[in-house]
Amino acid sequence: MNKILIVGNGFDRALGLKTSYSDFIIKVHKNFICESLKSSSTQSKLFNITGITSNSVIDHSLIKLINDSKSIKEIKEAYSSRTNKQLNYNHVFLENICNQISDKKWVDIETEYFKALTRSYNRFYVQSKRKDPIQIKLLNECLTNITEELEGYLSYILDNFKITPDLVDRFTPLLKKCLGNIRQRNSRLLILNFNYTDTLFQITNHLSSNYPSILSPEDLSKITFVNFHGQLNNPANQVIFGYGNDTSSIYYEMEQEDENELLKKIKSIHYPKTHNYSQLINFINQGGYSIDVLGHSLGLSDKTTLKTLFESHPCQSIRIFNYNGLDEFEERSMNIARIFDDKEKMRLLLKTYDPELKFP
Repeated sequence: MNKILIVGNGFDRALGLKTSYSDFIIKVHKNFICESLKSSSTQSKLFNITGITSNSVIDHSLIKLINDSKSIKEIKEAYSSRTNKQLNYNHVFLENICNQISDKKWVDIETEYFKALTRSYNRFYVQSKRKDPIQIKLLNECLTNITEELEGYLSYILDNFKITPDLVDRFTPLLKKCLGNIRQRNSRLLILNFNYTDTLFQITNHLSSNYPSILSPEDLSKITFVNFHGQLNNPANQVIFGYGNDTSSIYYEMEQEDENELLKKIKSIHYPKTHNYSQLINFINQGGYSIDVLGHSLGLSDKTTLKTLFESHPCQSIRIFNYNGLDEFEERSMNIARIFDDKEKMRLLLKTYDPELKFP
């Protein structure tokens, strides 16, 4: 039987990479403030600085303090107390994201984007006699600016990613379970990568070149990689960053409006730009397949694609690998329930929790 391996950001984080949205947003703060201290710049696409301009001597001790800070609150307090200046956000959407990180220690930027889009739509279209797209356009511009920063941040992380013997030792048991059926006759594997990084691609190629007993070149030839939402620094497969649930009632209402800004950051709108979606559908249509989930939250921000995968007739099973045990499995199960219309089918397909299916 064929297999689809869904790969999400949890895989990169298990590798020790700081790829969470929280890590990213904190680093963006540090980069802007430190650059401001070095160059006296007061404006970027995301931030601006207000306050009395002091002397132009670079405060290296403050730069170190900022870089050593662990939270947005620490960064802002250190900066304002030492400079009498204030760091401000150019858009309320970014400010809301940062407040969530400060309060909850995490954030789903794509889900928060759709919430903000919905609020703007209700305020400036549903409740307003005069429909005004300006605020929605500004929201989209903010998300575009965040996306550009995210690409730069992840590119830096990927440039510094190294495959070490220790990493191979730790992850080989996990990968053997994921790739276990690849040596069966007529069996193929599609790795559906929802990350913008290609760490799993690098690891499998490294194994094939250096550890053929684990993954031979013949095994590798039976694997198809699809970087579903784009790939860093690849103009032919540009990053798609937005919201991926076009099945909701509010989305249907937005579709009826004659305003493209409302749909500009909906992921499915951008799928026809590449062959990624058609590759996935062609694989599904080859016949029965099982699904393994490796580090993907299975949240609503990717519901459109996940619904196609889970509810298609050829899908035979769904198996979830976990990092935090039963609690994480339960959370993923609830997210899956939000995707399925047919709950009986969901219960038949979702495999029982297995503590052995664990990240290292």
